[in-house]
Amino acid sequence: MFRNLNWIAVWAMLSLVPKLAQGYEITLNQQQVNGLVKLNFPIYQQLDGLDFILSEPSVMLFAVNQHVQMRAKVAVTQGSQLLRSNATLVGTVSFNKNNNKLEILQPRLTDFKILENTFEHATESAAKVADIIARQIPENFQVDLNMLNQLFPGMGLQPKAVTILPQGLNLVL
Repeated sequence: MFRNLNWIAVWAMLSLVPKLAQGYEITLNQQQVNGLVKLNFPIYQQLDGLDFILSEPSVMLFAVNQHVQMRAKVAVTQGSQLLRSNATLVGTVSFNKNNNKLEILQPRLTDFKILENTFEHATESAAKVADIIARQIPENFQVDLNMLNQLFPGMGLQPKAVTILPQGLNLVL
């Protein structure tokens, strides 16, 4: 965890500061966006009586339609029963100025591959888990841009607009 934080701090010092001085815009490439998302993982959450563990997130940005594709490994337990899967969601990126977070609007579960299922009613449990993932998991893929202010205290970095460009995620400050 601390190695990731150190990596982001070093990256930020080397690449953000010169860009801020030049034009008040920051473009985070795919790898940098994934680094920010991964800071929140693994996530442990209880939903509808099931224990969820989300890990190994991966985000792909699509400039053409301002969409994002999110993948994660999902482990769900209830007592000694286990369901392991890979899930992929697709949605539209939106910047919420009120809480300074990137959010996913209208997420759709596009792929749900079960790797292991020891639940008593396997088919029903898989359908329930897929439904929960589609409804509730996208909140975990929010990117809190307040982290920029933690990396650069006193600079008041608050994006005015966020757009997906072919080069990555563009933040206009």
